[in-house]
Amino acid sequence: MKKLFLLLVAGLCSITTFANPYLTGNKKLDRNLINIDHEARRDKDKYVKKLKKNFDIKEEQYEELHLEREWSPGDIYLALSIAKVKKVNIDIVQRQFQLHRTKGWSAILKALEIKDSTPAYDKIQSTVKKGTPKRDYEEERLNIYEKHKQELKQDKK
Repeated sequence: MKKLFLLLVAGLCSITTFANPYLTGNKKLDRNLINIDHEARRDKDKYVKKLKKNFDIKEEQYEELHLEREWSPGDIYLALSIAKVKKVNIDIVQRQFQLHRTKGWSAILKALEIKDSTPAYDKIQSTVKKGTPKRDYEEERLNIYEKHKQELKQDKK
């Protein structure tokens, strides 16, 4: 019963994580954004402090983006990184996000004329990496899920 419960929890975590794929076109960047999500869900205050420090954003702005616009913590961090690097208002990024959300961030970056392997793209990646937790929560989640899956297979034998 305990194993079944843990497998269900791991499954729900995977649904939560993959329900919002970033689709930046860069697996490392996607992974960093997923880990930002994990960290923000574990400790919102720490995440908001990081936003204030790196982007000079007020908590009310964070709440608007997260609650009213329904952006994930990773979406917020990437959007603020883009706005900072492009030196534009977050509203410009938000408009492109609304237009291209279903296609992922690669389409949003393209619409904002940010191409892969350009100085702007590299600066955005670097900015996101600075905000990424050292702990790889996504790897841990995947390992737990696989471990429980293997245990269930063993129990069936």
